[in-house]
Amino acid sequence: MSCSKDKFIRVWDLETQHCLQIVGGHRSEIWSMDVDPSERFLVSGSADPELQVFRIRQSVEEGEDWSKWDVLKLFGEIPRQSKERVANVRFNRDGSLVVCQVAGKTADIYRVLDETEAARKAKRRVSRKKEKASAKSMIAEENGTIIDPLPVQNLQNPTVIVTDVFKLFQVLRASKKICSITFSPSNPPRGCLATLSLSLNNNMLETYSVDKEKVSKMYSVEMHGHRSDIRSVSLNSEDNLLMSTSHNAVKIWNPSTGECLRTIDSGYGLSSAFVGNRYALVGTKSGTLEIMDIASGSLTEAIEAHAGSIRSIVPIPDEDGTVGARGFVTGSADHDVKFWEYQLVQKSDNDSKQLTVTNVRTLKMTEDVLAVSISPEGKHIAVALLDCHVKVALSSTWTH
Repeated sequence: MSCSKDKFIRVWDLETQHCLQIVGGHRSEIWSMDVDPSERFLVSGSADPELQVFRIRQSVEEGEDWSKWDVLKLFGEIPRQSKERVANVRFNRDGSLVVCQVAGKTADIYRVLDETEAARKAKRRVSRKKEKASAKSMIAEENGTIIDPLPVQNLQNPTVIVTDVFKLFQVLRASKKICSITFSPSNPPRGCLATLSLSLNNNMLETYSVDKEKVSKMYSVEMHGHRSDIRSVSLNSEDNLLMSTSHNAVKIWNPSTGECLRTIDSGYGLSSAFVGNRYALVGTKSGTLEIMDIASGSLTEAIEAHAGSIRSIVPIPDEDGTVGARGFVTGSADHDVKFWEYQLVQKSDNDSKQLTVTNVRTLKMTEDVLAVSISPEGKHIAVALLDCHVKVALSSTWTH
């Protein structure tokens, strides 16, 4: 079965690869659907204020009211709590729960009753309807009017409708917009009906327990990944440390295990480079050059290096081609390419020496600098500009 933005659900024969049935009913694009594990029901969701529930034909002989080739038949509609469109519909492992995630911060959880419970609920519904009808009939007789009685067959053999099977159970409200949601395939903890895992748009992972009273957060994974776009990555000389920068943090990773070793608050990092295995350089969107101590996970110095965003940081290689301690080059949107040298200074009597940098030369460009590269022996420098030109020159004299 497949759903589409054309508002239809299609049933396919896998052997003949032909469409057996096209089912309508939705008034807008269908974004998600799911079939319960026992293959009794299919639930689909769109931007409509209701979920569509379809019965699935179990056998060829089932029911006289089925058409010969029909596989799906509309069972009914269940109202949703949110006005936002449906993003995801999922049943749990035993089919007793179904969750409807919307394109927002909420998810509706519905209880799916079995045949015995649904029949019992249908009888209670018809019984209440009969009591209300009797009360109205008595009032009508007193007023001298006549009300048609309910059909006898409906009172004796109540038909199970969709609201007898699907019942709103809980509403989950997350702190941020939900990107995806799923039931845990493992057995839930004692006293819980199910566990739900969801990812949020701030890159957090949360797990909730669902019980009869409420939906409770069990735990969350908050600090591993970045909360927004990663703008640069760098490896150190030994390939055992990886640095990534984003809008408010620098993260140091073990590339072999994927473990996050350090998270350091920073500006909006657009470029980065390692200085040996102890320090890291980060060029920010505001033009600040940040020097960080990897071992302590702290910012040691912030230098106002450029008037525009620093788009590129490139270490200057030694004459033998290895990245040594000569310095580095930065390229910025302020049209400047700057050469820097490292220095170790002692800021106070008690502190050990710390890394700082000094600007020794500045090259003026005609456009924003987007990228800088230096040849392996350090003799030539290439600068990519916003006007689609690349300037290549001797790094010592800048004659191109």
